[in-house]
Amino acid sequence: MHIFVTFGQVHAHSVEGKTLDKDTVAVLEADTHELGRDKAFKLFGDKFFSTYTDPNDVGLQFFPKGFVYLGEAKQTADEMNLYEAVKQRGFE
Repeated sequence: MHIFVTFGQVHAHSVEGKTLDKDTVAVLEADTHELGRDKAFKLFGDKFFSTYTDPNDVGLQFFPKGFVYLGEAKQTADEMNLYEAVKQRGFE
């Protein structure tokens, strides 16, 4: 399952050569939400905002750089379509 991780205004990380910050949503692969949160704490310490299991709950319109996939996480068609739909409406 995918775990979606958002970051606060002053949180910035570099993981796997990718920049993660207030404009991105990190996507991690985990068996459960709890294990995904554990993985987020291992990667980012306490410097992230929240975790989600449903991409529709993220509020993607606030993240203009979209999803950043880490580790084994791969983009799904639903996630790609969601991002494209938000791009067409515009970011806030």
